[in-house]
Amino acid sequence: LCVSFIVRSMLAFVVVVNLLNFSLQIIARNPLAVAVGITSRREYMEKRQPGYASALSLLNNVPHNAKIYFLFEPRSYGMNAYVQPDSINVNFAHDVWLNKTPENMVKSWKLQGYTHVLLSKTGAEFIFKNESFLTPKDELLLRKVETLLIIVGESQSGDYVLYKIP
Repeated sequence: LCVSFIVRSMLAFVVVVNLLNFSLQIIARNPLAVAVGITSRREYMEKRQPGYASALSLLNNVPHNAKIYFLFEPRSYGMNAYVQPDSINVNFAHDVWLNKTPENMVKSWKLQGYTHVLLSKTGAEFIFKNESFLTPKDELLLRKVETLLIIVGESQSGDYVLYKIP
């Protein structure tokens, strides 16, 4: 009886602490301001995720019929164009395995109907630094791919670059 009381008390304490923590996080984020229209979605995004907001603004300049391929960017919410996010950050690794050369990679994207490529430079740096399936040789391949594409725009922070596939 005494042991079960202690265990139930500890569980209740953990649940209350987690609910309190979760509530404080929600209050700090203040999503209700967006829901009722006090703050615009754009302003909220710029405050909470400034880097991603700059990626969104880059994509505001693409044509309506653009099809955009993401490299090292798993998020795609709020995008107004057709996009292929890099949901588990392996688009580039898969393209290297499948196409072998930068020229073939760009040709493959074009054949699939993609018109633009959005590159997350911070995402690429993180993956190249922390994942064992990509090598320094693959990083050189990415640099070569970048030379084959046409820069359309770059975020102010330099974290994102939007390229057009020639």
